[in-house]
Amino acid sequence: MGRLVEAAFSDYLELVDRPMAMVTREKVLWANAALAKLLSFSRSDLREMPLSVLSHDEIVTTSLRIQLAPCDLKHATGLRLPAEARAVPLSQSTWMVEFSVRSVVGVDEELEVYKERLWTLADQVPVGIFFSEVGMRLQYANDRLSEIFEVPAERILGMGWLSLIADHHRELVEDSVLGVLKGAKDEVSVDVVTGSGATKRVLMHFASIQSSDGGAGFVGTVEDITDRVAHEERLTFAATHDPLTGLPNRSGLNTDLLAMLEAVRKGYLSGLMLVFCDLDEFKSINDNLGHLAGDRLLIEIANRLRLACQEGHRVFRYAGDEFVVLCPGVANAGEARSISGVFERALEPPIVLAGVEIGLSASIGYALSSSGDVVPDELLVEADRAMYQVKAMRKRMRGTIREVRESFLVDEDDDGFDDGGFLIKEAW
Repeated sequence: MGRLVEAAFSDYLELVDRPMAMVTREKVLWANAALAKLLSFSRSDLREMPLSVLSHDEIVTTSLRIQLAPCDLKHATGLRLPAEARAVPLSQSTWMVEFSVRSVVGVDEELEVYKERLWTLADQVPVGIFFSEVGMRLQYANDRLSEIFEVPAERILGMGWLSLIADHHRELVEDSVLGVLKGAKDEVSVDVVTGSGATKRVLMHFASIQSSDGGAGFVGTVEDITDRVAHEERLTFAATHDPLTGLPNRSGLNTDLLAMLEAVRKGYLSGLMLVFCDLDEFKSINDNLGHLAGDRLLIEIANRLRLACQEGHRVFRYAGDEFVVLCPGVANAGEARSISGVFERALEPPIVLAGVEIGLSASIGYALSSSGDVVPDELLVEADRAMYQVKAMRKRMRGTIREVRESFLVDEDDDGFDDGGFLIKEAW
């Protein structure tokens, strides 16, 4: 019978609409739904809360009799709620306290003013703001969020905001919000598709909140970082690419070479071929035709190498008139010689610069790794050494040819001239 009475009394305390709490002199042991709603806390937050957090004033208690005294309760927003506390002793150290708010109308008016100020501030800040009281459905979105998404607020509220997240990032956002609803904080950088059809990159911050009835929700901000991301991408491109040819530079080569050697080590690639290409006697072009012609020649070489690449190959401007090509998946010398020949033939046709036909000549060497157990510099040095062997052989051949020509050619009015590795003559 005693348990039935106890259960009935407990049910009564839960349903009663008067704010009540069971307390000790130090903390809150229990609070009913009416008190949680009054203070805009969840009941779980109130439980075990220090008594000083519940009220600005000390709640007068004595174990001898009921005490009635004024106090100011602390609302979750920081507002003071004028009230009277009626403390009924349950034991030497426990009391049941019933609170009577003295001026509910005044408090409600103050809360409305407070909320109006918050909404005004939210519409002035330069970031999007939103919140959900329960689940993923948004109850509020400020003006800036509408500007970022380029849609009216009505399309953002409820579940509409999720339809504006790009398909490839929607699951990421949903997973983030589900984690936040469990009490975490998170931020994600995602693409959104605006009302105009444009794609923007935004940074979304989420933080967990609980409504007065204990429901889980979240607040968040949205910042348009499209221009920032584009600027960072331009800086990254400039740091890893050659401005003249548009090819990746030595920094980009180091990054890709490390990654490809690692792939060979792990067995994802059967091997790696590194091709080193150096123009023969490039200095003579700059000296005879000027640096502008030299730049145009480098651009032409870059384009030819790029067009000669198979799928997966990548060309880099290493330095000056030196180029490197990475050819993943090449593991045997026969295939390597065939690929090297393709690049040689791509550079054979002459080019006309400033009315002058330039017969191109380039030395090409290569190195192979079928295990990946080399450092990038070792592979580069090996390919560079092979390239210089080809260059030295060509110089010896040109010297022999020149001696033969000088023995037999006597036409002093010949328009053309052979300057190092390039045959230069006027183009008509």
